[in-house]
Amino acid sequence: MADKQIDKIQQELLAACQLIRPPYFPLLSVEVFEGRKLIVLCAPGGMNRPYKAPLAVSSRHKSWHYYIRRYGSTVEARGEIEQELLSLTANVPWDDRLAHQPR
Repeated sequence: MADKQIDKIQQELLAACQLIRPPYFPLLSVEVFEGRKLIVLCAPGGMNRPYKAPLAVSSRHKSWHYYIRRYGSTVEARGEIEQELLSLTANVPWDDRLAHQPR
């Protein structure tokens, strides 16, 4: 992957992340594997979760919703699933928590 392509992808990712409410920025690194550059994303659970995303990214008037992964699909969280998602906000997984002090 050429450096210009990597820069373009990073700019597009930045724009997409700013559409999320509150904004969410996954960890990104550019790695070389077998002589090719790869973009690697790590998306840990954030401290401000859950996050909403627009139904249609290109729409001028956006409608914001919560989404979850169900097997290989991304689906809108509705009803009981949305309530369960909201109830999990107080429980940040141990390995996703920020360490405020050295241990």
